[in-house]
Amino acid sequence: MGERRPIVVIFPWLGATPKHIEKYASIYTSVGFRVLVKVPETMDFLWPRRGIQNGYKFLENLNKMMGNEECSIIIHGMSIGCFFYCVLLLIFERQPELFKRIQSNIRCQILDSPVIGSLGKMAEGTAKSVSNSVTIQHILNAFLHFYFGTSMPFTVWYYNLFNQIIKERPLQIPTLLLSSKDDQLACIKELGKVVDCWKQQGVCLTQKVWETSEHCSHLRNFPSLYKDYVMRVLSDAIPEYMQKKSLL
Repeated sequence: MGERRPIVVIFPWLGATPKHIEKYASIYTSVGFRVLVKVPETMDFLWPRRGIQNGYKFLENLNKMMGNEECSIIIHGMSIGCFFYCVLLLIFERQPELFKRIQSNIRCQILDSPVIGSLGKMAEGTAKSVSNSVTIQHILNAFLHFYFGTSMPFTVWYYNLFNQIIKERPLQIPTLLLSSKDDQLACIKELGKVVDCWKQQGVCLTQKVWETSEHCSHLRNFPSLYKDYVMRVLSDAIPEYMQKKSLL
């Protein structure tokens, strides 16, 4: 396994541009990783059943990328991109044998600015990703609250399930959680509950909470420190590969 280049799967935030994504991808390509990006789609979030269908397709593509040999997989999710990662965790639970090879090769997860536990925050984040107009954001926010209220069995039920999976049944792998106290889209209280639950379950967790840093802007605001944290968790997750790279 040490001979094969690991794959990092990047789930960026809604509205992330190729230029944004490249800044994260370059962290990994600089040490020889292969990169697979799944840009989240608004409809995957608004209609979770569609997201699950696309999750199956994505896992099939990842399986093809792995080829016939085993290789390490790193997950890097940001904001609502963490939602799509939760979709994959649900698929792993529902059909454990179908993608067992992928799940067993996930070595670590990096979660940046996850929006966990609050429909209000998720609605706000979705509205802001669709338009820069404050007026349109308010209209979309109100519509999304109405939409969630009238489609609970098809939306809210799934959101609660995804939150439950990531909180109560996390993968037992090295985990890096990056957040800030003034993130207007994050629910700090709910995120704290998730952290407490992970610690009780013995998850190998590294957490960095900045005092001031906008949502999904930690790499831009603290590039050296951000990369340092990523490299540390990679060294814990795949020490053989990272040690070999440090000698080159």
